[in-house]
Amino acid sequence: MGVTFERGRTYAGMITQRGRNVWCLRQMIPLENTEKAAMSVRESVGRMWMVVLAMVLLSGGLVHAESMLERLVLMSGSEWVAGRWVAETDDGETATLVYCWELDKNMISVRFEMHDYSYKGMIYCLPYNETVTEVGVDNKGSVSRCQWDADYYGATSHRQVNRVDGQTESMVIVSAETGKDAMKMEVYGDDYGSLSSKPWATLNFKRQTLKGQDADQQQ
Repeated sequence: MGVTFERGRTYAGMITQRGRNVWCLRQMIPLENTEKAAMSVRESVGRMWMVVLAMVLLSGGLVHAESMLERLVLMSGSEWVAGRWVAETDDGETATLVYCWELDKNMISVRFEMHDYSYKGMIYCLPYNETVTEVGVDNKGSVSRCQWDADYYGATSHRQVNRVDGQTESMVIVSAETGKDAMKMEVYGDDYGSLSSKPWATLNFKRQTLKGQDADQQQ
């Protein structure tokens, strides 16, 4: 419905508001231009969504942006650690160690199993000081807190273990790449910053293909 103000030109001016027909003279649009106006609105909306999509892509919402943890691991040359590792002890026991990237590489999950002992932890980065930290719990109820760094000897974990009996034990674990798909892990005692002259334990790991849930989690 419209109202004629000019010969040959009809204007639309009727709108509905709260169930009533109301004339809105300030927003009158020539009927012959309504189709063009609708097309212009559709084009504007399309352009707006393209801008929003571009902003999301640039902000990393739909594509992987390098996390701070990933950047620090790459800078230290420690990216080789990720994966599944298996070693055999002198007693014939099998030790399994798994590092898996998760949460868009903002976290590395850790799992260690040997005989009746098992440990699970997570490695993450504190953004305000770029410190690579690990926390974890074992099946004995002990809680471990670690700080990771890397040097000439390899990836080093300074670890403090709080046991259920109230005792606290400090150690340093050094993981070094010794060849293609090979890693040596040495565990040293840490007495107020002074390492034991010889490692408490040494494990020689071989890389294996990730399986099952570990393969599904790996990113």
